[in-house]
Amino acid sequence: MTHNIQLVVLNVDGCLTAGKGNRLDVEEFIHIREWVDMHQNTPVVLCTGRSQPYVEALLHLIGTYHKGIPNIVENGCFLYYAHIDEDIIVPNPAMKTAPEELAAAKIAILKDVAGIAKYEPGKEVCLSLNPTQEGLSVEDLYARVREVAQPYSDIVDITHSASAVDVTPKGINKGNALTVLSEKTGVPTAAMLGVGDTVGDMPMLEAVGTIACPANATEDVRTYVTQRGGYVARQSDVCGVVEILHHYSD
Repeated sequence: MTHNIQLVVLNVDGCLTAGKGNRLDVEEFIHIREWVDMHQNTPVVLCTGRSQPYVEALLHLIGTYHKGIPNIVENGCFLYYAHIDEDIIVPNPAMKTAPEELAAAKIAILKDVAGIAKYEPGKEVCLSLNPTQEGLSVEDLYARVREVAQPYSDIVDITHSASAVDVTPKGINKGNALTVLSEKTGVPTAAMLGVGDTVGDMPMLEAVGTIACPANATEDVRTYVTQRGGYVARQSDVCGVVEILHHYSD
């Protein structure tokens, strides 16, 4: 790998996938798997708002399992060690908010968005919401959830990906989870390549030394990547990720 990249960190929605309701591009996943097989000394991990079971399924497709190197799930709430000798999920040690406080915020938000959004099941801490009302975009839902969650702004943060609005404990994000990952692995964040596409990925992109995004990334992310001297792919979603991997290794 160029740029002294020792570890690759990939977002899921909007990067590896086109989001909910869209088919996985299996052929491109095969290309990622081929890249992984050819670069065993450069581990690839996922950093996403998705739950551990979903990430486990994607890892089966990619074929990347490195003992002692965790993936990041639920927007930084947990570290997931997927290697067969480990197979554990560990809370981010920075997570301090009491469960009952989070529960109150979640209940208030769910009550407000009932009928226009649904929550993603299977998550331990993070609340992820998908718009169901016709014409309601993720960005529109994000704005509404931010307004509803204002009374709880001291205990929760609101972000969004390409497909969901995420409610996480205050101060917990993909960026500080990468700091924990760095401590666990000994790989400096400056030696990591991060690939993201939306505002929810900004803490991750800000934390790592080398950054990139697919063509479908939001304008603010594309601008930030360009300003940092990163690589903006010509292609979207997983095709863009394949392009990025080859850009930094060919």
